[in-house]
Amino acid sequence: MQLDGARTVVLGAGGALGVGLTRELVARGATVVPGGRDPGRLADLVEATGQDAVVFDAVDPASCRAAVDEAADRVVVVSAIDNLVKGTAGAAIQSANIALGLPETTGLGQNGVAP
Repeated sequence: MQLDGARTVVLGAGGALGVGLTRELVARGATVVPGGRDPGRLADLVEATGQDAVVFDAVDPASCRAAVDEAADRVVVVSAIDNLVKGTAGAAIQSANIALGLPETTGLGQNGVAP
């Protein structure tokens, strides 16, 4: 399956599964934003894939806010995300909402589950 142009966020991209997913998604044509806590692992992934990574802990609201502040010198616009890869997507969405100043449950269905 080709994913030409699909915008995909991979959280936990520094781990073995995240590295493999990021590489495969890029190979299939997706534009990937790898995110994770370990700058060293992400640097290796950036070098291997050419994708720009974001260093942060997706379940820590303060870390999400810091990542947004750190990226202020770059133009960061999220118009749409076609795919989000993470087992704790609900927590990641909540943290992103908090970092962006949105209500914590924006985009979440009942019981805090991403639709």
